[in-house]
Amino acid sequence: RPFTITALHRLENMLQGTTAVRQISLLQEADKPSVYQASIYSDATSTGGIGVVANAKDFAKPIYAACEAPEWLYSRLSERKTQIIALELFATLVAIETFGKYISGRPVLIFVDSVAVEQALVKGYSKLDDLNDMIGKFWSACERLQLKVWIDRVPSDLNPADKPSRRIFDET
Repeated sequence: RPFTITALHRLENMLQGTTAVRQISLLQEADKPSVYQASIYSDATSTGGIGVVANAKDFAKPIYAACEAPEWLYSRLSERKTQIIALELFATLVAIETFGKYISGRPVLIFVDSVAVEQALVKGYSKLDDLNDMIGKFWSACERLQLKVWIDRVPSDLNPADKPSRRIFDET
């Protein structure tokens, strides 16, 4: 399968291109602070609204950003009935690129409200080339920022990035 080969080549290039070695602790020691020191939420609307929210222990309060998916993105997407999965995936990339410098080197929880996006990011690849490109960029950014990532799903009605994605800022 070409997408599997592409994903393996990306992984190989990432491994060859890094000299960073890190120890991953499977068990949290009692005297260590909570493992996850930051959290990021992302969301997209079917009309291209993107919303992202980040919070960390050293932030005075959560921070957020909102934008519209750029036209160049649509021109790079394969034709399909709906682009919501691609937009939700793009939102995670926007979140990492927007907030990554503030949480660099930390363990971070990333929440998405799309099962398909959660699974694609956890697997690290998609059988669809355009989505696979975004997944590769997401993980490359995480590696560059030395983020220790855990991806999980959040129900849409509990996702704080939902409101910024819809341009509702009074309740954010």
